[in-house]
Amino acid sequence: MRTETMQMQGGGNVGNALTGACKLGLRARLMSKIGNDGVGQSIVEELRAAGVETPFLIVQEGAPSPFTYVIVDREGASRTCIHTPGPPLMPEELDPKTIESVLEGVALVYFDGRLTEAALELMKAAKRKKIPTLVEAERLRPNLEELLEQADYVFTSAQFPIQWTGEEVLGEALLATAARLPEAKFILSTLGSKGSVMLDRPDDLSWSTSSIAKLKKKARELKVSMADVVAAALPDMPSTPIHKLLSEMMENRGTVDAVYSSETAQSLVGADSIGQKDTKVALGTAPSTSSFFKLEVREPTASRLQRRKDAARGEATANADAGSEGSYSSDKEKRGRWDLQAGDWVCGRLIYCPAAELPVDAVVDTTGAGDAFMASVLYGLVSGLEYEKMMALGSVVAAIKCGGLGARSALPSKEDVHHRLLQ
Repeated sequence: MRTETMQMQGGGNVGNALTGACKLGLRARLMSKIGNDGVGQSIVEELRAAGVETPFLIVQEGAPSPFTYVIVDREGASRTCIHTPGPPLMPEELDPKTIESVLEGVALVYFDGRLTEAALELMKAAKRKKIPTLVEAERLRPNLEELLEQADYVFTSAQFPIQWTGEEVLGEALLATAARLPEAKFILSTLGSKGSVMLDRPDDLSWSTSSIAKLKKKARELKVSMADVVAAALPDMPSTPIHKLLSEMMENRGTVDAVYSSETAQSLVGADSIGQKDTKVALGTAPSTSSFFKLEVREPTASRLQRRKDAARGEATANADAGSEGSYSSDKEKRGRWDLQAGDWVCGRLIYCPAAELPVDAVVDTTGAGDAFMASVLYGLVSGLEYEKMMALGSVVAAIKCGGLGARSALPSKEDVHHRLLQ
């Protein structure tokens, strides 16, 4: 096997996303663990050069730092990854003083779904301090459920909701995910070349602790179900099959809007980019947003639970962790503080954003495209962007990244992105 070119650069979900966030103008710090080797030194040097603060990186003597070989086939549009894991970060390594220092002045805490035992300690501290949390669910991982149950925002791959819930189509999987995670304000899933979709829950209708408590009290007083109370409180809100609505939104592709059309076209950037420098990246149609609608929580069927078990068993086996599939996905519906039951109504809306337009011959490498999108989500949440604009920014930033080799070489800076997407 021969290659056209080779680069060695930093990777990993969090490292890539924080690098992208810093280039967009945020301050970021990373907590993780590496080995005391040349790879570890390179990791630290590259992160610091990008502006990511690293004083809380733990270095373990005699352990290898995480490293992945990524073989990119441009013609076949595929990637092959060979991964060497690094040393695990253990909960006992996070003393209260360190956690306090890590969270000082922080506006948002992002977890990539790995090192979950240690991450849970940091999550508990963030919740005590009322710091918003964002959890990424790329694939089924041990104990990830416990982290997701406490997240304020959830970011997933297209396949995760389907694997985790056992549903067969994305729309129903998003709804089932929302039912299992009543704390989450939104569930945002990237769909690769098809764009991204968000199931957003309104803060001002039925998703705050106080309003849910009032609805439950009223239901008890009237001796009716909570579903009846919500339906009465929101009489004009339609009940919509979510998979049908999502399909229609993806087919319609939104409407043309000046904010998202030619004015957002960006040249591929990056000093190490081997893409076409004069190629433009543009979001030709605006994100589309549904009105708020009622969603009915369904009891999981036997076939759905079996698919969930099969997915967990497959991931455990792939990770040489056979027999531990119970930690990858439970076979029971866990209830949150709102105690949602089958037949209850909840309300939400869908936001769909198409992928940015990019000529096929301009795509060099899709490695890290999801991390580039995540960088935009971090920027959007911290900066208070509207969700539609946050997703549009993610589409453009992810497309620009694909013009360079690796996850970071073509990440755009704030100056490279049209100012309307950042405000």
